[in-house]
Amino acid sequence: MLGTCGIGNGIGGLQDRAIPEELDSAPQLGQKKESAGWQSSVAQGLMVMLWDMPLRRPLAAANLVVSFLLILASSFLVLRKSTALWWITQALLANMVWTLGEAVAQCHQLWVQRARLARFVATTLPKGQSTMPSTQQMVLTYMAVLLALGLVRVSVYAWLLRRARSPEVSALLQS
Repeated sequence: MLGTCGIGNGIGGLQDRAIPEELDSAPQLGQKKESAGWQSSVAQGLMVMLWDMPLRRPLAAANLVVSFLLILASSFLVLRKSTALWWITQALLANMVWTLGEAVAQCHQLWVQRARLARFVATTLPKGQSTMPSTQQMVLTYMAVLLALGLVRVSVYAWLLRRARSPEVSALLQS
């Protein structure tokens, strides 16, 4: 399941299109957005910046590879191949490394683009609203969220690795 989701995300990340259709409706710099507060402006600005990340396509290609490894390793488990434990271990470790790499790359992108985010949010604030937290505070909050989500995903892979290396799975493969 995780492998097929990763392949779908990898294919989506490899698209040549600069910004997905959902974000095309984002106001251009200098345009005011009447209906939403700074929170939606920040969310939309963050999505645009993460999509514009220079490492997006290489990370998407790596996602395809590690996700394919998960599918391959799980098929070896189903077929009860003698090398299945080695394959599943390598696939899960590769996915852990990729997940942490993606989270760090996204955090780096947000930190580097924090001034652009501040300009984007300032130009999209609704009329009459001038209060918003500092850009550094917003960026650090979103970086913490990205890292926390990355750690949750790594913990899922670690649990799967622990489960795959259990004596029950080894006994099943020996039979």
